[in-house]
Amino acid sequence: MKAAGKAALAIGIIGVVAVAGPYVIGLRIESAFRAGIASMSEQSPYPIRISRYERGLYSAEAQTTIEIVLPPEAHAHEADHEDEAPAAPKIVQLRLNHAISHGPRLDGLLRLGRLVTTPQLDDDLKTSLTPLFGEQPLLTLITDLGVAGGISGSLRSPAVDASTAAAEALKVRWAGIESSYSLGGGHLLLQLAAPSLDIVGNDGKQGSFGQLAMTADMTQVDDSPLWIGTSTITVASLALKSAEVTSTLNQFALSSDTKLVDGAISSGVQFSATSFEAAGTRIDQPRLTVTFDHLDTAATIAMSTAANRYQQTHGKDAAVDPAAMMAELKPAFSQLAAGHPELRVDELSFGSPAGAVKAEGSLRYIGDANFDDFSPLTDVEGHAQFDAPLDYVNLLLSQKIRADLAGNAGVAPNEVPQEVIASALQNTRDALIAQGLLLVDGQQAKSVAAFKGGVLTINGKALGAGVPGG
Repeated sequence: MKAAGKAALAIGIIGVVAVAGPYVIGLRIESAFRAGIASMSEQSPYPIRISRYERGLYSAEAQTTIEIVLPPEAHAHEADHEDEAPAAPKIVQLRLNHAISHGPRLDGLLRLGRLVTTPQLDDDLKTSLTPLFGEQPLLTLITDLGVAGGISGSLRSPAVDASTAAAEALKVRWAGIESSYSLGGGHLLLQLAAPSLDIVGNDGKQGSFGQLAMTADMTQVDDSPLWIGTSTITVASLALKSAEVTSTLNQFALSSDTKLVDGAISSGVQFSATSFEAAGTRIDQPRLTVTFDHLDTAATIAMSTAANRYQQTHGKDAAVDPAAMMAELKPAFSQLAAGHPELRVDELSFGSPAGAVKAEGSLRYIGDANFDDFSPLTDVEGHAQFDAPLDYVNLLLSQKIRADLAGNAGVAPNEVPQEVIASALQNTRDALIAQGLLLVDGQQAKSVAAFKGGVLTINGKALGAGVPGG
Protein backbone atom coordinates (compact mmCIF):
# COMPACT_ATOMS: atom_id res chain seq x y z
CA MET A 1 0.00 0.00 0.00
CA LYS A 2 1.36 3.35 -0.94
CA ALA A 3 2.18 5.91 1.72
CA ALA A 4 -0.71 8.13 0.67
CA GLY A 5 -3.12 5.18 0.98
CA LYS A 6 -1.83 4.30 4.42
CA ALA A 7 -2.21 7.91 5.51
CA ALA A 8 -5.76 8.02 4.19
CA LEU A 9 -6.57 4.75 6.00
CA ALA A 10 -5.10 6.05 9.24
CA ILE A 11 -7.07 9.27 8.93
CA GLY A 12 -10.19 7.26 8.21
CA ILE A 13 -9.68 5.09 11.27
CA ILE A 14 -9.09 8.15 13.41
CA GLY A 15 -12.23 9.72 11.99
CA VAL A 16 -14.33 6.64 12.74
CA VAL A 17 -12.97 6.48 16.30
CA ALA A 18 -13.56 10.22 16.73
CA VAL A 19 -17.19 9.75 15.78
CA ALA A 20 -17.91 6.29 17.15
CA GLY A 21 -16.05 6.84 20.44
CA PRO A 22 -18.19 9.74 21.69
CA TYR A 23 -21.33 8.04 20.29
CA VAL A 24 -20.67 4.83 22.24
CA ILE A 25 -19.74 6.82 25.33
CA GLY A 26 -22.93 8.83 24.90
CA LEU A 27 -24.98 5.64 24.88
CA ARG A 28 -23.21 4.46 28.01
CA ILE A 29 -23.74 7.79 29.75
CA GLU A 30 -27.43 7.84 28.86
CA SER A 31 -27.85 4.28 30.10
CA ALA A 32 -26.06 5.11 33.36
CA PHE A 33 -28.08 8.32 33.72
CA ARG A 34 -31.41 6.55 33.28
CA ALA A 35 -30.41 3.73 35.64
CA GLY A 36 -29.21 6.22 38.24
CA ILE A 37 -32.44 8.24 38.15
CA ALA A 38 -34.50 5.03 38.39
CA SER A 39 -32.47 3.91 41.43
CA MET A 40 -32.78 7.33 43.07
CA SER A 41 -36.53 7.33 42.49
CA GLU A 42 -36.88 3.94 44.17
CA GLN A 43 -34.96 5.15 47.22
CA SER A 44 -36.53 8.61 47.37
CA PRO A 45 -39.87 9.30 49.09
CA TYR A 46 -40.72 11.55 46.13
CA PRO A 47 -41.03 10.41 42.51
CA ILE A 48 -38.15 11.43 40.23
CA ARG A 49 -38.52 11.08 36.48
CA ILE A 50 -36.65 12.03 33.34
CA SER A 51 -38.89 14.50 31.55
CA ARG A 52 -36.51 15.07 28.62
CA TYR A 53 -33.33 13.54 27.19
CA GLU A 54 -31.86 14.79 23.90
CA ARG A 55 -28.64 12.99 23.00
CA GLY A 56 -26.20 14.29 20.42
CA LEU A 57 -22.80 13.13 19.28
CA TYR A 58 -20.59 15.06 21.69
CA SER A 59 -23.18 16.29 24.15
CA ALA A 60 -26.69 15.83 25.45
CA GLU A 61 -29.34 17.77 27.32
CA ALA A 62 -31.72 16.33 29.87
CA GLN A 63 -34.26 17.42 32.41
CA THR A 64 -35.47 15.60 35.51
CA THR A 65 -38.54 16.43 37.55
CA ILE A 66 -39.02 15.81 41.25
CA GLU A 67 -42.60 15.93 42.54
CA ILE A 68 -42.89 16.98 46.18
CA VAL A 69 -46.31 16.60 47.80
CA LEU A 70 -47.12 19.22 50.42
CA PRO A 71 -49.78 18.68 53.12
CA PRO A 72 -53.31 19.83 52.20
CA GLU A 73 -53.70 23.54 52.74
CA ALA A 74 -55.99 24.63 55.59
CA HIS A 75 -59.00 26.69 54.51
CA ALA A 76 -60.86 28.97 56.85
CA HIS A 77 -64.27 27.85 55.57
CA GLU A 78 -63.63 24.18 56.33
CA ALA A 79 -64.73 24.61 59.93
CA ASP A 80 -68.11 25.85 58.71
CA HIS A 81 -68.46 23.28 55.92
CA GLU A 82 -67.35 20.00 57.44
CA ASP A 83 -69.24 18.06 54.77
CA GLU A 84 -66.99 19.41 52.01
CA ALA A 85 -64.19 17.26 50.66
CA PRO A 86 -60.74 18.01 52.13
CA ALA A 87 -58.47 20.23 50.08
CA ALA A 88 -56.25 18.36 47.67
CA PRO A 89 -52.57 18.36 48.50
CA LYS A 90 -50.36 20.79 46.62
CA ILE A 91 -47.72 19.25 44.38
CA VAL A 92 -44.52 21.23 43.85
CA GLN A 93 -42.43 20.27 40.86
CA LEU A 94 -38.69 20.86 41.10
CA ARG A 95 -37.06 20.73 37.66
CA LEU A 96 -33.35 20.15 37.17
CA ASN A 97 -31.59 20.87 33.88
CA HIS A 98 -28.58 18.72 32.94
CA ALA A 99 -25.96 19.70 30.35
CA ILE A 100 -24.02 16.54 29.49
CA SER A 101 -20.72 16.40 27.64
CA HIS A 102 -19.38 13.13 26.24
CA GLY A 103 -15.75 12.25 26.78
CA PRO A 104 -13.15 11.19 27.10
CA ARG A 105 -11.64 14.38 28.48
CA LEU A 106 -8.14 14.95 29.77
CA ASP A 107 -8.60 18.39 31.39
CA GLY A 108 -7.90 17.26 34.92
CA LEU A 109 -9.25 13.90 36.06
CA LEU A 110 -9.76 11.39 33.22
CA ARG A 111 -13.49 10.96 32.71
CA LEU A 112 -16.00 9.61 30.23
CA GLY A 113 -18.47 12.41 30.63
CA ARG A 114 -19.58 15.40 32.69
CA LEU A 115 -23.03 16.49 33.88
CA VAL A 116 -23.63 20.10 34.84
CA THR A 117 -26.92 20.31 36.76
CA THR A 118 -28.78 23.53 37.60
CA PRO A 119 -32.28 24.06 39.03
CA GLN A 120 -34.97 25.60 36.85
CA LEU A 121 -36.88 28.08 38.99
CA ASP A 122 -40.50 29.03 38.45
CA ASP A 123 -41.20 32.60 37.34
CA ASP A 124 -42.21 33.93 40.77
CA LEU A 125 -39.17 32.55 42.55
CA LYS A 126 -36.84 33.60 39.74
CA THR A 127 -38.19 37.16 39.87
CA SER A 128 -37.60 37.41 43.61
CA LEU A 129 -34.05 35.99 43.42
CA THR A 130 -32.81 37.81 40.32
CA PRO A 131 -31.80 40.95 42.30
CA LEU A 132 -29.54 38.72 44.40
CA PHE A 133 -28.11 36.22 41.92
CA GLY A 134 -28.72 37.98 38.61
CA GLU A 135 -28.78 35.44 35.78
CA GLN A 136 -26.44 33.06 37.59
CA PRO A 137 -27.90 29.69 38.64
CA LEU A 138 -28.80 29.36 42.28
CA LEU A 139 -26.76 26.13 42.52
CA THR A 140 -24.50 24.26 40.11
CA LEU A 141 -23.81 20.56 40.58
CA ILE A 142 -20.94 19.16 38.51
CA THR A 143 -20.77 15.38 38.15
CA ASP A 144 -17.92 13.56 36.39
CA LEU A 145 -18.38 9.96 35.24
CA GLY A 146 -15.15 8.05 35.74
CA VAL A 147 -13.86 5.34 33.44
CA ALA A 148 -14.53 2.71 36.14
CA GLY A 149 -18.15 3.82 36.64
CA GLY A 150 -17.68 5.93 39.77
CA ILE A 151 -18.71 9.56 39.92
CA SER A 152 -17.17 12.64 41.50
CA GLY A 153 -17.70 16.35 41.34
CA SER A 154 -18.59 19.49 43.21
CA LEU A 155 -21.50 21.69 44.31
CA ARG A 156 -21.17 25.46 43.94
CA SER A 157 -23.24 28.56 44.45
CA PRO A 158 -22.43 32.14 43.43
CA ALA A 159 -21.38 34.89 45.81
CA VAL A 160 -24.04 37.42 46.80
CA ASP A 161 -23.69 41.02 47.95
CA ALA A 162 -26.97 42.70 47.05
CA SER A 163 -30.47 43.59 48.18
CA THR A 164 -33.83 42.23 47.16
CA ALA A 165 -36.18 44.52 45.27
CA ALA A 166 -39.23 43.72 47.36
CA ALA A 167 -41.01 46.25 49.53
CA GLU A 168 -39.48 44.59 52.60
CA ALA A 169 -35.97 44.60 51.16
CA LEU A 170 -33.25 42.36 52.54
CA LYS A 171 -29.52 42.98 52.31
CA VAL A 172 -27.71 39.68 51.76
CA ARG A 173 -23.98 39.09 51.87
CA TRP A 174 -22.62 35.62 51.20
CA ALA A 175 -19.49 34.23 49.54
CA GLY A 176 -21.18 31.07 48.19
CA ILE A 177 -20.56 27.34 48.61
CA GLU A 178 -17.64 25.14 47.67
CA SER A 179 -17.82 21.36 47.98
CA SER A 180 -16.45 18.13 46.60
CA TYR A 181 -17.76 14.58 46.58
CA SER A 182 -17.08 11.14 45.18
CA LEU A 183 -19.31 8.10 44.87
CA GLY A 184 -18.21 4.71 43.67
CA GLY A 185 -18.75 1.11 44.67
CA GLY A 186 -21.42 2.17 47.17
CA HIS A 187 -19.02 4.52 48.99
CA LEU A 188 -19.77 8.24 49.37
CA LEU A 189 -17.30 10.90 50.46
CA LEU A 190 -18.51 14.48 50.86
CA GLN A 191 -16.91 17.73 51.95
CA LEU A 192 -18.74 21.04 51.92
CA ALA A 193 -17.77 24.47 53.18
CA ALA A 194 -19.86 27.62 53.28
CA PRO A 195 -18.64 30.98 54.58
CA SER A 196 -20.63 33.30 56.78
CA LEU A 197 -24.03 34.62 55.71
CA ASP A 198 -25.35 38.01 56.79
CA ILE A 199 -28.94 39.18 56.28
CA VAL A 200 -30.20 42.62 57.29
CA GLY A 201 -33.80 43.73 56.86
CA ASN A 202 -35.05 47.29 56.61
CA ASP A 203 -37.33 46.51 59.56
CA GLY A 204 -34.30 46.23 61.85
CA LYS A 205 -34.20 42.44 61.96
CA GLN A 206 -30.78 40.87 61.46
CA GLY A 207 -29.46 37.38 61.03
CA SER A 208 -25.96 36.04 60.74
CA PHE A 209 -24.77 32.53 60.05
CA GLY A 210 -21.14 31.70 60.81
CA GLN A 211 -18.95 29.44 58.75
CA LEU A 212 -20.45 26.03 58.03
CA ALA A 213 -18.62 22.79 57.31
CA MET A 214 -20.04 19.39 56.43
CA THR A 215 -18.35 16.02 55.98
CA ALA A 216 -19.73 12.56 55.28
CA ASP A 217 -18.18 9.12 54.83
CA MET A 218 -21.01 6.71 54.05
CA THR A 219 -21.28 3.16 52.67
CA GLN A 220 -24.41 1.73 51.04
CA VAL A 221 -25.71 -1.57 52.42
CA ASP A 222 -26.52 -4.14 49.71
CA ASP A 223 -27.74 -1.63 47.08
CA SER A 224 -30.55 -0.61 49.45
CA PRO A 225 -31.76 2.81 50.66
CA LEU A 226 -29.71 2.22 53.81
CA TRP A 227 -26.34 3.94 54.24
CA ILE A 228 -24.05 3.57 57.23
CA GLY A 229 -21.07 5.67 58.24
CA THR A 230 -20.32 9.02 59.81
CA SER A 231 -21.33 12.61 59.10
CA THR A 232 -20.66 15.93 60.80
CA ILE A 233 -22.08 19.44 60.48
CA THR A 234 -20.46 22.35 62.30
CA VAL A 235 -21.59 25.98 62.44
CA ALA A 236 -19.35 28.60 63.98
CA SER A 237 -22.21 30.81 65.12
CA LEU A 238 -25.85 31.67 64.57
CA ALA A 239 -27.46 34.93 65.65
CA LEU A 240 -30.99 36.23 65.13
CA LYS A 241 -31.76 39.76 66.28
CA SER A 242 -34.89 41.88 66.39
CA ALA A 243 -36.01 44.86 68.38
CA GLU A 244 -37.27 42.66 71.23
CA VAL A 245 -35.43 39.34 71.06
CA THR A 246 -31.87 38.21 70.45
CA SER A 247 -30.99 34.54 70.08
CA THR A 248 -27.47 33.20 69.65
CA LEU A 249 -25.92 29.78 69.22
CA ASN A 250 -22.14 29.34 69.27
CA GLN A 251 -19.91 26.51 68.05
CA PHE A 252 -22.76 24.23 67.06
CA ALA A 253 -21.91 20.65 66.04
CA LEU A 254 -24.19 17.85 64.90
CA SER A 255 -22.68 14.44 64.19
CA SER A 256 -24.02 11.00 63.42
CA ASP A 257 -22.47 7.55 63.49
CA THR A 258 -24.38 4.60 62.03
CA LYS A 259 -22.71 1.21 62.11
CA LEU A 260 -23.33 -2.52 62.15
CA VAL A 261 -22.92 -4.21 65.54
CA ASP A 262 -23.39 -7.99 65.61
CA GLY A 263 -25.42 -7.82 62.42
CA ALA A 264 -27.75 -5.10 63.71
CA ILE A 265 -27.72 -1.35 63.20
CA SER A 266 -26.69 1.10 65.87
CA SER A 267 -27.27 4.73 64.96
CA GLY A 268 -26.20 7.58 67.21
CA VAL A 269 -26.72 11.33 66.87
CA GLN A 270 -24.90 13.91 68.99
CA PHE A 271 -25.59 17.60 69.35
CA SER A 272 -23.28 20.01 71.16
CA ALA A 273 -22.57 23.72 71.41
CA THR A 274 -20.56 26.07 73.59
CA SER A 275 -23.52 28.25 74.47
CA PHE A 276 -27.13 29.05 73.62
CA GLU A 277 -29.01 32.20 74.62
CA ALA A 278 -32.60 33.21 73.94
CA ALA A 279 -35.01 35.65 75.59
CA GLY A 280 -32.48 36.47 78.30
CA THR A 281 -31.90 32.84 79.27
CA ARG A 282 -28.45 31.33 78.70
CA ILE A 283 -27.17 27.79 78.97
CA ASP A 284 -23.57 26.69 78.49
CA GLN A 285 -22.11 23.54 76.97
CA PRO A 286 -25.41 21.88 75.98
CA ARG A 287 -24.94 18.26 74.89
CA LEU A 288 -27.44 15.68 73.70
CA THR A 289 -26.58 12.16 72.56
CA VAL A 290 -29.38 9.93 71.25
CA THR A 291 -28.87 6.33 70.09
CA PHE A 292 -31.16 3.93 68.25
CA ASP A 293 -29.86 0.43 68.94
CA HIS A 294 -30.62 -3.20 68.06
CA LEU A 295 -32.23 -2.33 64.72
CA ASP A 296 -32.38 -5.44 62.54
CA THR A 297 -30.58 -4.63 59.28
CA ALA A 298 -32.94 -6.45 56.92
CA ALA A 299 -35.98 -5.04 58.75
CA THR A 300 -34.62 -1.48 58.57
CA ILE A 301 -34.04 -1.84 54.82
CA ALA A 302 -37.54 -3.29 54.37
CA MET A 303 -39.05 -0.47 56.44
CA SER A 304 -37.30 2.24 54.44
CA THR A 305 -38.17 0.60 51.12
CA ALA A 306 -41.83 0.10 52.09
CA ALA A 307 -42.17 3.67 53.37
CA ASN A 308 -40.68 5.12 50.19
CA ARG A 309 -42.86 2.90 48.03
CA TYR A 310 -46.00 3.93 49.91
CA GLN A 311 -45.06 7.62 49.65
CA GLN A 312 -44.54 7.36 45.91
CA THR A 313 -47.74 5.36 45.36
CA HIS A 314 -50.10 7.26 47.67
CA GLY A 315 -48.35 10.58 48.26
CA LYS A 316 -50.70 12.43 45.92
CA ASP A 317 -53.87 11.01 47.46
CA ALA A 318 -56.14 13.71 48.85
CA ALA A 319 -56.73 11.56 51.95
CA VAL A 320 -54.33 8.90 53.14
CA ASP A 321 -55.84 6.03 55.11
CA PRO A 322 -53.62 5.46 58.19
CA ALA A 323 -54.97 1.92 58.59
CA ALA A 324 -54.05 1.04 55.00
CA MET A 325 -50.59 2.56 55.46
CA MET A 326 -49.97 0.60 58.67
CA ALA A 327 -51.19 -2.59 57.00
CA GLU A 328 -48.61 -2.16 54.25
CA LEU A 329 -45.81 -1.33 56.69
CA LYS A 330 -46.81 -3.92 59.31
CA PRO A 331 -44.57 -6.77 58.05
CA ALA A 332 -41.52 -4.50 58.24
CA PHE A 333 -42.58 -3.22 61.69
CA SER A 334 -42.97 -6.78 62.94
CA GLN A 335 -39.55 -7.75 61.65
CA LEU A 336 -38.04 -4.66 63.26
CA ALA A 337 -39.75 -5.36 66.59
CA ALA A 338 -38.39 -8.91 66.69
CA GLY A 339 -34.92 -7.48 67.29
CA HIS A 340 -36.09 -5.61 70.42
CA PRO A 341 -35.03 -2.11 69.33
CA GLU A 342 -33.97 0.42 71.93
CA LEU A 343 -34.00 4.22 72.08
CA ARG A 344 -31.49 5.74 74.48
CA VAL A 345 -30.70 9.25 75.62
CA ASP A 346 -27.11 8.56 76.56
CA GLU A 347 -26.50 12.12 77.68
CA LEU A 348 -28.46 15.29 78.17
CA SER A 349 -26.44 17.92 79.96
CA PHE A 350 -25.89 21.67 80.12
CA GLY A 351 -24.66 24.32 82.48
CA SER A 352 -27.26 26.63 84.03
CA PRO A 353 -26.70 29.67 86.27
CA ALA A 354 -27.46 27.37 89.21
CA GLY A 355 -25.00 24.66 88.14
CA ALA A 356 -24.71 21.59 85.91
CA VAL A 357 -27.81 19.63 84.86
CA LYS A 358 -27.48 15.99 83.76
CA ALA A 359 -30.00 13.39 82.62
CA GLU A 360 -30.13 10.09 80.73
CA GLY A 361 -32.68 7.39 79.95
CA SER A 362 -33.74 4.55 77.69
CA LEU A 363 -36.84 2.87 76.31
CA ARG A 364 -36.79 -0.65 74.82
CA TYR A 365 -39.37 -2.85 73.16
CA ILE A 366 -39.27 -6.33 74.74
CA GLY A 367 -42.44 -7.88 73.29
CA ASP A 368 -42.83 -10.21 70.33
CA ALA A 369 -43.41 -9.43 66.66
CA ASN A 370 -47.21 -9.51 67.02
CA PHE A 371 -48.51 -5.96 67.41
CA ASP A 372 -52.14 -7.02 67.61
CA ASP A 373 -51.80 -7.68 71.33
CA PHE A 374 -49.39 -4.84 72.10
CA SER A 375 -49.48 -3.53 75.65
CA PRO A 376 -47.04 -1.03 77.20
CA LEU A 377 -47.37 -2.92 80.47
CA THR A 378 -45.74 -6.06 79.07
CA ASP A 379 -43.93 -5.01 75.89
CA VAL A 380 -41.94 -1.94 77.00
CA GLU A 381 -39.35 -1.28 79.66
CA GLY A 382 -37.18 1.72 80.39
CA HIS A 383 -35.41 3.91 82.88
CA ALA A 384 -34.49 7.57 83.41
CA GLN A 385 -32.53 9.63 85.89
CA PHE A 386 -31.51 13.23 86.39
CA ASP A 387 -29.19 15.17 88.65
CA ALA A 388 -29.60 18.94 88.94
CA PRO A 389 -29.13 21.87 91.35
CA LEU A 390 -32.11 22.34 93.65
CA ASP A 391 -32.45 25.94 92.43
CA TYR A 392 -32.95 24.66 88.88
CA VAL A 393 -35.63 22.22 90.05
CA ASN A 394 -37.32 25.12 91.86
CA LEU A 395 -37.26 27.12 88.62
CA LEU A 396 -38.90 24.30 86.63
CA LEU A 397 -41.56 23.73 89.29
CA SER A 398 -42.26 27.47 89.52
CA GLN A 399 -42.81 27.72 85.76
CA LYS A 400 -45.20 24.76 85.84
CA ILE A 401 -47.08 26.15 88.85
CA ARG A 402 -47.32 29.61 87.29
CA ALA A 403 -48.80 28.18 84.07
CA ASP A 404 -51.28 25.99 85.96
CA LEU A 405 -52.47 28.79 88.27
CA ALA A 406 -52.82 31.21 85.34
CA GLY A 407 -54.82 28.66 83.37
CA ASN A 408 -57.14 27.89 86.28
CA ALA A 409 -57.73 31.58 87.00
CA GLY A 410 -57.99 32.60 83.35
CA VAL A 411 -55.29 35.29 83.65
CA ALA A 412 -51.92 35.94 82.05
CA PRO A 413 -48.99 34.10 83.71
CA ASN A 414 -47.34 37.37 84.74
CA GLU A 415 -50.49 38.33 86.68
CA VAL A 416 -50.13 35.46 89.14
CA PRO A 417 -48.81 36.90 92.45
CA GLN A 418 -45.26 35.83 93.24
CA GLU A 419 -46.12 35.01 96.86
CA VAL A 420 -48.80 32.57 95.66
CA ILE A 421 -46.26 30.84 93.42
CA ALA A 422 -43.69 30.69 96.25
CA SER A 423 -46.20 29.10 98.63
CA ALA A 424 -47.34 26.54 96.07
CA LEU A 425 -43.71 25.78 95.19
CA GLN A 426 -42.79 24.98 98.77
CA ASN A 427 -45.84 22.76 99.22
CA THR A 428 -45.22 20.91 95.96
CA ARG A 429 -41.48 20.40 96.59
CA ASP A 430 -42.02 19.27 100.16
CA ALA A 431 -44.67 16.78 99.02
CA LEU A 432 -42.33 15.32 96.39
CA ILE A 433 -39.58 14.93 98.97
CA ALA A 434 -41.92 13.40 101.55
CA GLN A 435 -43.18 10.84 99.02
CA GLY A 436 -39.63 9.90 98.07
CA LEU A 437 -40.09 11.08 94.49
CA LEU A 438 -37.33 13.69 94.82
CA LEU A 439 -34.06 13.15 96.67
CA VAL A 440 -32.26 16.22 97.97
CA ASP A 441 -28.66 16.27 99.18
CA GLY A 442 -27.62 19.76 100.19
CA GLN A 443 -28.15 21.92 97.11
CA GLN A 444 -28.47 18.99 94.68
CA ALA A 445 -31.61 17.14 93.70
CA LYS A 446 -31.91 13.86 91.83
CA SER A 447 -34.36 11.16 90.91
CA VAL A 448 -34.10 7.69 89.36
CA ALA A 449 -37.06 6.04 87.64
CA ALA A 450 -37.56 2.60 86.09
CA PHE A 451 -40.47 0.96 84.29
CA LYS A 452 -40.69 -2.82 83.98
CA GLY A 453 -43.49 -5.37 84.10
CA GLY A 454 -46.07 -2.59 84.30
CA VAL A 455 -44.53 -1.18 87.47
CA LEU A 456 -43.10 2.35 87.66
CA THR A 457 -40.42 2.68 90.32
CA ILE A 458 -39.10 6.07 91.43
CA ASN A 459 -36.14 6.13 93.80
CA GLY A 460 -36.94 2.55 94.78
CA LYS A 461 -40.60 3.24 95.52
CA ALA A 462 -43.01 1.20 93.39
CA LEU A 463 -46.04 2.95 91.94
CA GLY A 464 -48.75 0.66 90.56
CA ALA A 465 -49.60 -3.00 91.00
CA GLY A 466 -47.78 -4.36 87.95
CA VAL A 467 -48.92 -7.02 85.52
CA PRO A 468 -51.17 -9.71 87.05
CA GLY A 469 -49.35 -13.02 87.14
CA GLY A 470 -46.14 -11.34 85.94
